Amino acid sequence: MPKRETSSEIDEAAARWAARLDRAPLSHDEDAALEAWLSADIRRRGAFAKAHAVMAHTDRARALGSGSVDVPSAPPHRRRALLLGASALAAGLAGVFVASEIVLRQTAELKTAKGEVRHVPLSDGSSVTLNTDTVLRVNFSPATRDVELVAGEALFNVAKDKQRPFIVTAGDTRVRAVGTSFTVRCQKDLSVRVVVSEGVVEVSKPGQPRPVRVAANVVAVTAASAGVAVPLAASVAPVRTQTLGPNEVVRGLAWREGMLSFDGETLAEAAAEFDRYSTTRIVIDDPELGHETVTGLFSASDPQGFAKAVAISFNGQVKVKGDQVHLSR
Repeated sequence: MPKRETSSEIDEAAARWAARLDRAPLSHDEDAALEAWLSADIRRRGAFAKAHAVMAHTDRARALGSGSVDVPSAPPHRRRALLLGASALAAGLAGVFVASEIVLRQTAELKTAKGEVRHVPLSDGSSVTLNTDTVLRVNFSPATRDVELVAGEALFNVAKDKQRPFIVTAGDTRVRAVGTSFTVRCQKDLSVRVVVSEGVVEVSKPGQPRPVRVAANVVAVTAASAGVAVPLAASVAPVRTQTLGPNEVVRGLAWREGMLSFDGETLAEAAAEFDRYSTTRIVIDDPELGHETVTGLFSASDPQGFAKAVAISFNGQVKVKGDQVHLSR
């Protein structure tokens, strides 16, 4: 009978995996090896989540200190000691992370302000990235992994656990996954948009006979919540799907880097998207200008710079009035 791993051995292995993941994206074989390691013992997922959080904390501390403190790289003979030190740090902070996991097993609320993007490792080895102006409630237990997207948009990278499906609810829309990567967005008209970048999810809604399976590079849009007056025809299905090109999926995730990517959207649509990220509002005074289409990658936090670029392209004018940027010809 193989010897059962001790907690310290698991912590050390988790620290090595976290350090490897921090250096660069895993290869296909490495990703499979990590998943196999995590699946072999339920304790490993919690250890990996702790090590991953420690690594993120260390990166943040390094970034904050880089402006005033010179942090030399470790000499080769000390690198392994530092790597194992990450494991020791994880063990030393066990009380903090265990407390965090206890909160997640009950209810935790995560929020971002307008223009803020936040990445949060979860206790099961999954992670969530919250986009601008988002509210999320996490409710984990030994039997379930439930998340409620109250408002905004979030990217979920779900750790595989066939015994505990990962369920996201947004209004009366329900998205079920086992191990996958997908975004869920609550839209202005109270419809919900789901984009799958990896794996398969099931999207369901009241009045729908069975869940709709949504695979990678497919977007699903659900009708607005019941009782909401929106201009939807009676014949519109509760869940509509459309295949996306891989580039479209990547463009849709540009917000993780603080960017907005447009490819043929109208200027009016682009202005509405900027409004999600900044208190400075783009106002288009010329209706015809609003129908012009835009393409390019722009900083989500710089609506004024975007307006100036548009004005140059379309022979327009920009006037700044308080927290409004007016565009006209």
